[in-house]
Amino acid sequence: MHTPSLTLLSLCALSAALPAAIVQRADYALGEAGSISATQPYTPLVDSIGGNNIPNWNTSATKTSVITTGLAAPGSTAALLVSGNAGTGGTWFGGTQNGGSGYTSNWALDIYLRPDATGGTFLGATDGNGGTQTGLRFWATNTGLSGTSLGGNNLSSGTNYLLLSNGSGFLGNTTSTYTAGTWVRLSIINYNGTVNYYLNESLQDSAATDGFLNDIRLGAGYFAAAGSNGAFDEMRIWDFDHTQDSLADVETAVFTPVPEPSSSALIALGALGLIARRRR
Repeated sequence: MHTPSLTLLSLCALSAALPAAIVQRADYALGEAGSISATQPYTPLVDSIGGNNIPNWNTSATKTSVITTGLAAPGSTAALLVSGNAGTGGTWFGGTQNGGSGYTSNWALDIYLRPDATGGTFLGATDGNGGTQTGLRFWATNTGLSGTSLGGNNLSSGTNYLLLSNGSGFLGNTTSTYTAGTWVRLSIINYNGTVNYYLNESLQDSAATDGFLNDIRLGAGYFAAAGSNGAFDEMRIWDFDHTQDSLADVETAVFTPVPEPSSSALIALGALGLIARRRR
């Protein structure tokens, strides 16, 4: 048997599958030791690959905690929980991306969220420079939507919707819903100025927008309002070149990232290196 060789070939194939122009810029585990500080409110939230730590938090540190059970993100062993928010001005985390320069029209963001109550904004983004707001916010709500149109369909109050707002309207559809206490995977791909919104890897809607991603806020909208109650886990950010990478390429990178090598794979790689040195 040649298990080490097969393992190496598998890892090489996975690495080669990701187009070179698609680059992961940030990785926030949001819970494990080393990914957050040891005490409430757990800031900074640590970016393990790009150094874009999220340093800021708002209001009550006691509304934050870490959970280690009932997780959904593959490989995760801990997640960050915010609870006890009511109305606007709740607890939230915030920080800029790419050294404060952010990303403009070619970026992707992926995060696991668990809305624990109706209402609240789980993710917001601005340009971070006091200029035009992108208006991107991920909103959990079940009220005030009667008569709101999405794709020609009116939404009804009383249904738990997960909608992405771009400042001038909502992105989503009448099936963009959630159950309180259930994890969802939110993915946003801004491809050459068109924002594509996905829930659990399923495209919900698309719309043209300025789509600037810089000042990210977890647990609040772009005006730091409508604090949410729920959990956050495994947030990752990429950028890419739309002249080299198709939307399908970016979706593949976001939905099926290259896994970290297992312990057995690392041992196999070490053994192969030893064999190679002995043959010289």
